[in-house]
Amino acid sequence: MFDIPNSEPSSLAPGPFPKLFLKPPSLPADGWLNYRAMGRHISIDLREGYWPHFAPEFFARYGDDSLFVRAVADCLTARHVNILIKAQRISPNTQPRRRGLPSAKESLDALFSKMRSDGAVDDVLHVLRESTGVKSPCVLEGEVDSLYGPGTFDRWLNHFERREFATAASLLHRTF
Repeated sequence: MFDIPNSEPSSLAPGPFPKLFLKPPSLPADGWLNYRAMGRHISIDLREGYWPHFAPEFFARYGDDSLFVRAVADCLTARHVNILIKAQRISPNTQPRRRGLPSAKESLDALFSKMRSDGAVDDVLHVLRESTGVKSPCVLEGEVDSLYGPGTFDRWLNHFERREFATAASLLHRTF
């Protein structure tokens, strides 16, 4: 899944969390070269997660203190940590840093799960690309709207930001 070089923890990253250069988990085995062509390498410090790598356009689209942005950071970092645990690269007791509400991360995970069950392929990859500036922050919106009808993502996001997670989830039904 990951190309993980054998490296010692960086002197800038003291403690049990190594700084690793990784490719996103949903890319194919040869995806490293494709990802390199798409953008830049991402060095993830597990103490900070993906948050420091978020693009200004992503913050501008959703807001600097958006619950959605915080949930995206939590979701990407938790997935990253889980993959490293499965690869036995870090302790199974490692807890990823949390920037938002656990219920918001669960709601975002539910969105991704629903999208996958309804035929989306790159649900999490859309958010990874948007948040890191590889793609403009509208790809996830377009995917959600194509699955569930025009304007669905904006309505979902509005309820999500108000912590109305059940109402947000109720909007996700196929319209055709």
